[in-house]
This record gives sequence, C-alpha cells and structure tokens, in this order.
Amino acid sequence: MESRLKTANTAQPGVVVNPCKACAPLGASLAMKGVRGSMCILHGSQGCATYIRRFFIGHFREPVDIASSSFDESTAVFGGRENLIKGIKNIIEKYKPEVIGIATSCLAETIGEDVGMYMKELEMLAEAENLTFIHTDTAAYKGTHVNGFMKMTSAIAKLAEPSSAETGNSIQSENVKRLKINMIPWMVSPADIRGLKRLLDDIKIESVFLPDYSLTMDGGAWTDYEAIPQGGTSINDIRTMGAADHSIEFGEISSKFSSPAAVIEDKCGVDYSILPLPIGLKNTDLFLNRLVELGKQHGKPLELPDDLREQRLRLLDAYADSHKYFSGLKAGVYGEADFVLAMASFLCELGIEPAICMTGENISRESIELISSRIRHYGFNDAVVLADTDFDALDDAVETYRPEILIGNSRGYKTARKYDLPLVRAGFPIHDRFGGQRLLHLGYEGALRMTDEIANTIIAVRQAESPVGYMSM
Repeated sequence: MESRLKTANTAQPGVVVNPCKACAPLGASLAMKGVRGSMCILHGSQGCATYIRRFFIGHFREPVDIASSSFDESTAVFGGRENLIKGIKNIIEKYKPEVIGIATSCLAETIGEDVGMYMKELEMLAEAENLTFIHTDTAAYKGTHVNGFMKMTSAIAKLAEPSSAETGNSIQSENVKRLKINMIPWMVSPADIRGLKRLLDDIKIESVFLPDYSLTMDGGAWTDYEAIPQGGTSINDIRTMGAADHSIEFGEISSKFSSPAAVIEDKCGVDYSILPLPIGLKNTDLFLNRLVELGKQHGKPLELPDDLREQRLRLLDAYADSHKYFSGLKAGVYGEADFVLAMASFLCELGIEPAICMTGENISRESIELISSRIRHYGFNDAVVLADTDFDALDDAVETYRPEILIGNSRGYKTARKYDLPLVRAGFPIHDRFGGQRLLHLGYEGALRMTDEIANTIIAVRQAESPVGYMSM
C-alpha cells in the first residue's frame, strides 16, 4: 500500500487553530543568542519582542533580553529608521555588546523598510564602537521559526573568511594534525549542543559551532547580574570557519530553504555535508561514519573511543529489552519537519509505527516524500504525513488513525488531553514541564534516554489500566 502524502489544512480554509510553528523573528533571535557578546533587536512593534522573550523564558528558564525599535502608528506610516538608530544607540550604551543582530518583523517587511540601506549608515557607528552588525529579513508570513533561525545563521556565516597566511586563525594553527570541522547543529537543545561538543572533543576533532547557545540559554546561577550572558561562539572563531576542512550541517529539509554551510562554501570554498539530525541508531551511525570518512580523506585518521562503542551497545540492548512494549504500537509525532523526519526514523527502529507525522512548516512535496520514504524503509507503509497545518488537523488525524501515543512539544497537550493519550515531550518548545532546555535528543545517549522515557510512559499507562495493578514486570 502506498503511503498517504498530504498537505493538510484546517477544516476552515485560512483559519489556524494552535499552530504547529512559531514566527521567523523568534528563530532569528535564538540564532543570535549563540554568538558571544551579542544582542538582538527586532525592527518592528514592541509586542513581537515581548512575545519572543516570554516564549524563550518559558522554555529555557533563563532571563532573556531582546530589544525592539518599537513601531507605533507614525513609524508604520513614515518608516522606522530613526527608531532603529535610536534603539541601537541605546543597546550600545546599556549593554556594550560586541555584536548586534537586526531582524525584521512582519510590520517592517510589509511597509518595505530598507534595512539594507540603513546598514550602510551603521558602518561608521560599527567602526567607532568596534561593533559587528548582522542583518536578515524575517517576516513571519515568509516562514517559520526554523526558517528565521537558518536565515540568521546563514547571515552570521557570511562573516567567515577564506583561509590565508594572513588570517593566522586559531582553527588553522591550533593543531594541524586534527580534523577541523564547522558544526552547524540546527535548532537543537542546549543539552544537545553540549553533547555534540563532548563527542567531537572525545574524537579529537577541532570544531567551531554555529550557533552555540548551550551556555547563554542554559547557564548556571549568577552571583552578579550579567547584561549579556557568558557563552556563545566568538566573532573571531566564526571568521576562522573559512579555514576548516569541512562543514557538517544538520537538517536535510531546512537546508533547502537556507544553508549556512553553503554560504561558507560559496565564500571560502569549504566543502560540506548535509545530514539528518542524529536521533536514533542509524542517524548517529551516519554522522559518526561521515566523520571517520572525512578523517581519512584529509589524512587525519580518527579513532572512535571505547566509551562511544559502549554507548552504542547499551542502546542496542535497550532496543532489544523494550521491543516487547513497542510491538504493534502506533504513534503521532509532530514538530519541525527535520525533527519529525529524524524522530520518525528513531520510532521505526523501536518498532513503533509513526502513523501520523505532522509539521506546521510549508515544505515541498519532495520533503514530504522524504519523510514517507524513511518510514517505508522500515516496512511501515501506511504513514500519513501532514504539512503546513495545525493542531486542529492533528485532532482530525488522531480520530481517523488512532495512535496510542503522541511525541512532540508542549503545543500538542490539548490534543493529548482531549483524546486521553500519553504525551512524551520532546523538541521545542516545552512550556508545561521543567527542564526542556536540558532534554538530550541526539546521539546514542539521547536515543537511550528517549527509549527509556517512551517505554516507561507506555508501561505507566498499561499499569494504570490494569484491573489488579502490579509492582514488578
């Protein structure tokens, strides 16, 4: 039976009920949080910045500052140039940043604000204050939070400089015998970024992460207030990305919209690979095998540590131990398209059929088919893939295809509650539970954590349904 590929909308065309996405400026703001000493300003209304701050605080549980050029009625008619310049000067005075990122809201884009022209005015200010300005357009009606994240990351990547004797950059000189990788990890959790950094360190790979908000969005307790949190990738390190041996970018679907690795290749000639998010056994194997291949290609052979091999064996053992709980189970998975793609593959490895795969992103039919084909690879032929849709459509799909568990972010809770389904929270955002920023999804250890959580969720449901109850298995 052929898989059912659908681009679903709500029952009422043009009406969105609880969207399965957030806005592009939100994603752009998160990308800027991964640059050291940075501050982001949204060119548009104050409400946009307030919404994004509250959204981030609910997930990351960290103080978040995002500036705004604060459009009002007059700026909406006559333009917001003066507001933007004034806002930037206020940021310089109060925060003393090294970098200022400028993202545009729907309002600024709709009235045709030429921020590119304003950037020319800001060049003198940048030179006087030793500042770096980064800009991208991020109208929400042109894309989702993932698109905004990738566009801003690509704008940051334009700072990479071609390798030359004059650059004297650290990635070139730190250890010439080590493989040098630009790591573009997609919109993963701070815990995932930390896990990737540890993994590359264990394999003795030199790396620059773009972006790296593992500390800025999940730091420790402060003894003194920090206007700009510590952490992030420095501008100097970003400039050295042009001297890397290779770039690895996660996100097979989002990279079709905007690819920072492609930007670095165009400017600096650094080859790159686009890989799926390393969620589950197969995708993690693919990532590690690619690293080993790159080591051989560049004459810098890598040796995978014993601990990594042990992690893989533990994951295989967990797969075998938990299979009896997963056999015949149907799941609904939702979120960003690349998250859904990787998570569906992982569920198939567990023996769980991803009967419903849903994303709010308006992805191409080719990308919908990519999700479906990954599922068919494991012998599940009846998956329904929903794109450019909302949770109202998920309600309809749940009624039709009857999954027994949902996997995704907090936005699906109302559907889970309505149909009395267990919800395993994963991805972004996690607003109704604690520790969403510390959820590990990637690598063998991330897959092991999620295997345990999904198994225990199913066991808890069956235990509660038992007429006699039980305390051992």
